[in-house]
Amino acid sequence: AKMDGEEAPLDEEAAMEAQTRRQTLARQKLFRDEAKKRIMRVCKQASTMLDDACDRIGQRFLSDRLPPALLEPERSLTKEALSD
Repeated sequence: AKMDGEEAPLDEEAAMEAQTRRQTLARQKLFRDEAKKRIMRVCKQASTMLDDACDRIGQRFLSDRLPPALLEPERSLTKEALSD
């Protein structure tokens, strides 16, 4: 037969272990939440940088394919200039 004195320390120990486990889980959740927030911030910044870079590449691609601007002597030889 167990005495009451033997059961009490085990209950206290189990309660302390459960409390420690809850505290650990709470700290892990805080860490995960903070890590997720920081990773998302970096990802958003990287996405913005990539988006801007793609826009510049597209602008340059289109600009490189445009015909060169006409110089003033060339402009006077165009159909629009001759009709004036």
